[in-house]
Amino acid sequence: MRIRWRYIRRTVGVLLVLMLLGALIYGVALTVRDRDTGPASGDALACTEIGAEQGVFLGVEEEDTGVSRVVLSVRTDGGTSESSLEAEDNGSDAGVAGNLFVATTGRPEASDVEVRLTDRDGDVRVLPGVGEAVLAEPNGPQCEPHSWQLSMDLHDGSLTPAPTATSTP
Repeated sequence: MRIRWRYIRRTVGVLLVLMLLGALIYGVALTVRDRDTGPASGDALACTEIGAEQGVFLGVEEEDTGVSRVVLSVRTDGGTSESSLEAEDNGSDAGVAGNLFVATTGRPEASDVEVRLTDRDGDVRVLPGVGEAVLAEPNGPQCEPHSWQLSMDLHDGSLTPAPTATSTP
């Protein structure tokens, strides 16, 4: 009996190609599974997709105080950004109520914030920002987003730090 090396080499070549193809398919399958479900080690971390804005928040309750306009002003590297609320121009002293927000790219500092109150006579009173920015992590510390938030409340002409909903759910 004579061994035909030509057929053996062809068979070995085909087997090697099939093994490489199988390894490639197995690797792709693991990559897709890990991307969809996390690592196979059992340490998978499921993150929700709750968002968090970074910046300065101001809750305003200036009712029956004669304030007709509230301006939230925040100094940033790129200049100054503002947001404002105005009383309805119906002649009443109902005041101003609502929420203001100014986005920032970095951690907001109270020293860069001022609130301007304008009364019906046009007189302006300036209040400096108060409080300290808090790191908000609504999806947990290992999941994005991570954003710095400085929250304040304006009530009856007084500016106070506001509690911020932070961190883990």
